[in-house]
Amino acid sequence: QLSLGALPQEEQVKISGIWRDFASETAERRLLILQGLVNLCCIPQLSYLNRAVPQQLRVDFMAAAPPDISLKILSYLDAKSLCQAAQVSRTWASLANDDILWHRMCVQHIDKVCKKCGWGLPLLDRSGRRIYEATARLSSLVNSSELDSNPVSSVCSPQDNIQFMSDPHTSGASSGFMPFAVIPQRALRIRGREEEGGNVSDSSSTVAGNSHGHRTKRRPWKDIFAERQIVANNWRKFRYRELQVQAHADGILCVQFNDEYMITGSYDSKVHVWDSETMELVSELTGHTMPVRALEFDECKLFSGSLDGTVKIWDYRTGTCIRTLRVFDNGGVISLHHRMGTLVVGGESGTIRVYNIAKMTSFELTGHTDWVNSVRLYGANTLFSCSDDMLVKRWDLEQRQCVRTFSGHSHHVQSLQLSSNGLLKSDSANRKSGQQQLSSRNADNNTRPFMITGSLDSTMRVWDIDTGECLDTIFGHIEGIWSLEFDSLRIVTGSNDGTVKVWDTSSHACLFTLKTTSAAINCVSISDTCIIVGDNDGYVRVYDFRDTHS
Repeated sequence: QLSLGALPQEEQVKISGIWRDFASETAERRLLILQGLVNLCCIPQLSYLNRAVPQQLRVDFMAAAPPDISLKILSYLDAKSLCQAAQVSRTWASLANDDILWHRMCVQHIDKVCKKCGWGLPLLDRSGRRIYEATARLSSLVNSSELDSNPVSSVCSPQDNIQFMSDPHTSGASSGFMPFAVIPQRALRIRGREEEGGNVSDSSSTVAGNSHGHRTKRRPWKDIFAERQIVANNWRKFRYRELQVQAHADGILCVQFNDEYMITGSYDSKVHVWDSETMELVSELTGHTMPVRALEFDECKLFSGSLDGTVKIWDYRTGTCIRTLRVFDNGGVISLHHRMGTLVVGGESGTIRVYNIAKMTSFELTGHTDWVNSVRLYGANTLFSCSDDMLVKRWDLEQRQCVRTFSGHSHHVQSLQLSSNGLLKSDSANRKSGQQQLSSRNADNNTRPFMITGSLDSTMRVWDIDTGECLDTIFGHIEGIWSLEFDSLRIVTGSNDGTVKVWDTSSHACLFTLKTTSAAINCVSISDTCIIVGDNDGYVRVYDFRDTHS
């Protein structure tokens, strides 16, 4: 129109008439006229048509389609493709960055292995984990009406298969309560950090306010995915920051940590409480007269078990011993586990004692003939134990008897860990690791709960909890395995040969090996961002896989 306005009036009328006549013709005649015009055009004019016609034919189908259809199309993309789509235009960016898409992407990958891509992301931090699980349940109700199906689940694995591993370090996070006035300033500082950077989504969670009307800061799900992706990439490429601390004067026998504290027990009969962030010693708990063999803590209290035959219950924030339980008169405490008001203690004589903490009543289980190295509660009335007698036993706490014995190890069984999830086998992960799948007779075991045990015969064994069948035997360590822990993505083992190995939970492939020291590794602990190792020389080593720039 600008070029037309620069012409004389007579030519403007003439050209406008030609356009008007062309617009009034039928489609067949328009095509005929165009064919004649193309035949009359010279080379420069044909070049102009070659440039102009593609621009006229280019249609942004994402902008033209209804938003629901566009979101449906984008929901079939992986994370990398979504990020690339967001760079096409502002319209595409507003669609590709939609919180619905990224929430589903988080649901598909966080704390599980995606069956399509073969990768998984670590769990959120403790404060964000509770909100993540709540919003996942809320969004499953909201999204069912927004789109007719879950497109991401249709590409990858079903959404109803998503389960979360129980975390012994945070299992009591929601049960503990302290009046605001008596919460230590250090705890308030950590809580402030959690609220400032809490992993919460804008559109997939309800914005809640406190009594002063303050609205908590929300984060997009894309940011949450990106943060977890950085940590996951560090795990895959084995990038970490290492910190070494002389925690005790003698060997460390047990370690546990969460976002606030790390607690260690040692041959020197002491329990040390550390700041998890700064690795500074917060307090020293004394009272045991022999080595501290086992410990476990939650938000409120700490249980420590010693070879002096006692279990002490501490308020570890103040350093006060609340109660001392004389568990065994003729042997020491080797292992313990506390869950939902039940305390289980394994002894040096092969006896297991079960306490009801609220009523302070107890009973004994007998069946092992040697040290009970690990005890784990499972469900409401089930207990698992492993011993130096090379056996793993399953107990019914209502009947107070052993209902199944797992045999197969050829040396002392030192540790066991349980999963409430099935063992998710990823085809993609297996192909990448070069590992063969389990035999077809075990294919139906992929959704069943499982148990992993470590022994001084240098092997780990994976067991089907329900049937008692050994699903796999994992080799790799040169000497015996003293400790192991695992989550939904990886297994960590510590050995008498001074090495720590990290394994893929799905394929059982060894991902990498840490040669930490010449001393034996007595205990290991794992979270979604770090590995903590305690050795026989009294050192604690922390391998932090978080983003080095955060």
